Amino acid sequence: MSCQVSTEPKDNDKNPETKDKDKYTDEKDRNAIIAGLQQLREQQKNIILELTRVEDDKREHERVMQVLKKMEGNRKCFRMIGTTLVQYEIRTVLPVLESTLENLDTLVSSMKDNLIEKGKELQEYTEKHKIRYISERELKEEAERNMMKK
Repeated sequence: MSCQVSTEPKDNDKNPETKDKDKYTDEKDRNAIIAGLQQLREQQKNIILELTRVEDDKREHERVMQVLKKMEGNRKCFRMIGTTLVQYEIRTVLPVLESTLENLDTLVSSMKDNLIEKGKELQEYTEKHKIRYISERELKEEAERNMMKK
């Protein structure tokens, strides 16, 4: 997919120097608009990647808790803290895991809200700058029409 920025036609100016300056300004404006769009899309992509990572962590915590709840509380278990493996009893590590799981739930919810907001911001940006997405086929057809005009 590609995007196209449409701009409103300017006054029909007869002066060629002014037309050249307008073309240059239009091109700079278009490049700035496209750069802004790409930045917003990159931010949205980063939120999605981070959200996926946090959801994976959450699922892993849930699986570990399911297994540990089936075992006796006085059994030993090990928990990785940073790069250190620490020994605990199941009854002492379960509350910590539950607390961590609650924090992950809150984080996932917050990140989903951020993703929705970024989507709205992206939509408003595309509407404000009259950006439309075109397929490769449409892009090829547009190029062929431009070639015929020349």
